[in-house]
Amino acid sequence: MMTPEQVQKFQAWVNTKNATQPCEACSKVNWATGEIVLSPTYTPGGGIAIGGGIPMLQLICTHCSNVRSFAAVPILGQI
Repeated sequence: MMTPEQVQKFQAWVNTKNATQPCEACSKVNWATGEIVLSPTYTPGGGIAIGGGIPMLQLICTHCSNVRSFAAVPILGQI
């Protein structure tokens, strides 16, 4: 779960980058902050690397549930 400070920092970043353009799926502009999740990384053979992952921040469309993901470390710093 993101801390209130992380949410505030992410929302400020979203506003400066104009990342709340209309949803690609439904064209609405209703976004909610999600959580920090790990995007899997893959091995050269195509399997999922155990213990690996890229921290991602989510924006979730409150109309259709489409999710936009952003790399967390460049936005929030070390997590």
